[in-house]
Amino acid sequence: MKLNNRGQVLVLFVIMFPVIFFIVAPELAGLIGYPEKYEHIKMMLSWGVVIVFFNSISEFFKEIFIGLEKYKVVCCLTIVEYGSYVCALLVYLRLGIMAPVFAFLTGTVIVSFVSVCWFVEMQGDFWHFSRDSIMNYFEPIFEYAVPLAVIGIGSVVLTEMDTFFLGVLSTREEIAFYGIGKNITSKLAHVNYAIATGTITSIVGKVDKTEEVRQVNKANHLNLYLSYGIFVGLLIGAGLYISVVYGRNFENAEKIIRFLSPYFLFNGMSTFYATYMDFMKKARIRSGFYILMIIINFILDILLIPNYGAMGACVATDIAVIPYFIGLFINFKKLNVVERRV
Repeated sequence: MKLNNRGQVLVLFVIMFPVIFFIVAPELAGLIGYPEKYEHIKMMLSWGVVIVFFNSISEFFKEIFIGLEKYKVVCCLTIVEYGSYVCALLVYLRLGIMAPVFAFLTGTVIVSFVSVCWFVEMQGDFWHFSRDSIMNYFEPIFEYAVPLAVIGIGSVVLTEMDTFFLGVLSTREEIAFYGIGKNITSKLAHVNYAIATGTITSIVGKVDKTEEVRQVNKANHLNLYLSYGIFVGLLIGAGLYISVVYGRNFENAEKIIRFLSPYFLFNGMSTFYATYMDFMKKARIRSGFYILMIIINFILDILLIPNYGAMGACVATDIAVIPYFIGLFINFKKLNVVERRV
């Protein structure tokens, strides 16, 4: 079997994207403000391509282990990733601002190598497929993965969009304060993702339909309660966290965290619905809502950041995530209705 045109384009894109991005990195750095405003951005972008490549490998195998319900393996890989990152950071401290870049690169390379070795050990016969069987295996996966790839690229754009516009339209201080708040509220959604993957992959298709719906709804309620609990915790404990971890010089980040807490709430609840929709092969529908969120965030960033800085970015992020949440919530309910009627 020969690769069809779509498969050839996908494979070519996967291979060429790092090369193309590496070539355009100098021009992109100039647009962002290199060297006058950000003297290290060119080198960061260049090394960032390598980091993204190895990080993609590690995340790919983590998703495979989640699908195989090997949660202990995922836990071990996460420990290896962040453990090697911290150790490398201590070694590279003398490199100054580039230390986190090379530390993260080291961590991603190590965890990628460990992931591949672990997978080969568990699924060694995978590598003995014939060429035709490999293409038969991967072609439907590629077709299913295209919407997820759109969402993945959109996630990168959405995560960095506010920071980019703050860098162009505002000050370094605004970037620093906003970066702390956005990083905290975004990373907290990993708790919701853990609940979603831990329950949905072990429930859907493995019990009768009535019990499946009951357990999925029970897990959804747990996710909702947890999301509201963390939301309240952000409102109450933001000041204490910033003072203990970052110090009084970053007290403005406290306000950013509080203003981004609605973003966490809607994003945390949406994470469960998104995981469920992906598992039910509805990622194409979700990708449409995700693109809408990016467009709204883009427009609001342009309108609000020039006058309001980081606070404008917070408002843009909070508003943009609401239509995404509503769209996913409605489709989640529709899927549940279908399941009940089966």
